[in-house]
Amino acid sequence: VLAGGTAYTVGRRGCQIQLPQHPSISRHHATITVLPKSATDVADVEMVPTVLIADVSKHGTTVNGELLSTAEAHRPLHVGDLVVFGTLVKMRVLHLPLVVSVSPQLSRSAAKLVVDHVCKLGGCVRDTPVRRADIVDAGVSPFATLYVTRELDDDAACLLSIMQGYTAVSPEYLPVLYTAIRETPGTALQSLPHPHAFDVPLSTSLMGCKYVRPERAVFGPGDYAHAPQPSAAIFRSRHLVFVEKDLMTAIHDVVVAGDGDISFIDPKALSSWALSGKGDSLPFRGLLPDRASHGLNVVFVASSHTFTSLESRVAARSSACADDQDCVAALLKVFRAEFPIVNAENLSRAVLTRDTAGEMLNRSTPGVLCRTANEEYV
Repeated sequence: VLAGGTAYTVGRRGCQIQLPQHPSISRHHATITVLPKSATDVADVEMVPTVLIADVSKHGTTVNGELLSTAEAHRPLHVGDLVVFGTLVKMRVLHLPLVVSVSPQLSRSAAKLVVDHVCKLGGCVRDTPVRRADIVDAGVSPFATLYVTRELDDDAACLLSIMQGYTAVSPEYLPVLYTAIRETPGTALQSLPHPHAFDVPLSTSLMGCKYVRPERAVFGPGDYAHAPQPSAAIFRSRHLVFVEKDLMTAIHDVVVAGDGDISFIDPKALSSWALSGKGDSLPFRGLLPDRASHGLNVVFVASSHTFTSLESRVAARSSACADDQDCVAALLKVFRAEFPIVNAENLSRAVLTRDTAGEMLNRSTPGVLCRTANEEYV
């Protein structure tokens, strides 16, 4: 793997790219120069950086069988070209770009740091995660996919990228990666450098969460399209119900990508319904045809602020009062009907830990409220 903005010497011991000792290999046999991408081209995942080769050897270098002249300053190399140094050492030119997505929450200076180094690495930067299928359809085989962020739960794009197998890193990680690749040009990249500047979890709201990195973060030529995909169906068989429109809008794409169902109920309509029995009169007949068939697969989701207010009302074992917001009053009724209610932060933890049941259905998990049948409330 070669980094851009660098001229690499190719030859025997002492060169940056060392070739096997052979009589046909000169001490300094050739020079390979990789030009960085321009900032205007960095969004194009198919754009290949310019690679140049110059022969300075005694026994020659060929490109696709054509002998280079030492008088020729530089010869452009293209994807698929076969370069032969001397008589035996062969090198095939391949394009394995780095695909990077950046959080919209990054500062301008942090985003510039990322773009500058991805340009040097000949990669691609997008403001939203590039879907795996789109990368494969473009005929591109990246060596890695990164999502650059300050917080693991700063937006839905971060969670979506992790569900698609991206590795989350901080902006400061890109210079570390660039240096590692530039300083070891003759070595195949087997793993990403340890992200010293990125200790997870970053978010104070997810301090108890351990982010499970993708099983495979680096790919060889052609491996990306055939590598096993991380299971994204973490919300399968879950029906998530929201009473806060903005929250549902923010989380919608994550739930759908996780193969879950999603619905919204107006909290005013919900809070006005009379409670009878075990919630049979709640307005779910059209939304959820048979509550018994869903069981605990139906989960109500509340924002952190709403959940905190709801939790205090539940702890006081009291019913809704006039001062309660519509969302709190509605969810109190849902709680009394024995439906589980989870803090939206638990959805982030479910994505990061891939433990949906533990984060959404376990009554002992922080951020989960679920009334048992023998609990009484005024």
